[in-house]
Amino acid sequence: ADERSSTNGASAFFSQTAPRTFVMDVRFPHEFRGGHIRGSVNVWDPVELHKALLARLASESPPRSVHRARLDRSPRKPKDVATEKAVSRDAFVLVCDGDFCDDRASKAFRHIRGLDRNDHIADYPALTMPHVYVLHGGFEAFVANFPQKCTGPRVKRDEAMFAEERRTVARALKDAWRVANSARGLSRAPDTRPFGNGSFTIEQRESEEWLGEDDGAMRE
Repeated sequence: ADERSSTNGASAFFSQTAPRTFVMDVRFPHEFRGGHIRGSVNVWDPVELHKALLARLASESPPRSVHRARLDRSPRKPKDVATEKAVSRDAFVLVCDGDFCDDRASKAFRHIRGLDRNDHIADYPALTMPHVYVLHGGFEAFVANFPQKCTGPRVKRDEAMFAEERRTVARALKDAWRVANSARGLSRAPDTRPFGNGSFTIEQRESEEWLGEDDGAMRE
C-alpha cells in the first residue's frame, strides 16, 4: 500500500500536480540504450540513484517545510521553519521493463522510501520525497502506448548479444546493493570507500537505435 504506482502506465509521468517530473530508468544499460522514455536518466546503480535524488532535492528552490507535506490530515503545531528538513515538491518516476522485471523498480522504491522513513521517525508520516512512483507496466507498456515519446523499442534484459555486458552489470549491481544497504537515511548517500571503489560505468550513447535480432547491431 506504501508503493505508489500510476494506474494507466502514464498518469504519473504526465502529472501536472508537481513542478517537475523526473524519470529514473533502473534497467540495465543495454536495455536503456535500446530504447527509453525521452528525457529519462539511466540509474541502475542504487547508490547512484540515491545521489541523483539528493542532487534533484538540492536543486529545488525554495524547498517546502516538512509539516506542509504531511500525508495525514491531523492538526499539527506549527514548527520553526529554520529547523525543518526540506521536502521535495517534484515527482520521481522509477521505470523498469515490465511488471515482472525482477522487481527492480519496486526494490529501488522500497529502498528509497525506507531510507526516507528512517529520516522521519520522529515526525512520521512526513517524508522528504513523498512523490515517488513506480511506472505501472514499465517501459514495455509505456512504449506500446506512447512510442513517439520514446527513443526506440523495448530491448529484453536477456537479449543474447548483450550477454557478457549483462553478466558484468549484474555482478556490479550485486556489489552496489551491498553499498546501498549501508545507508542509514535518505539525507546522506552511503560512503563507498569502505567497500572499495565500487564504481562501474558503461558508455551510453542516447542516439543509438536498436535494430533487432535480424541486424544484430546498434546503429547511431
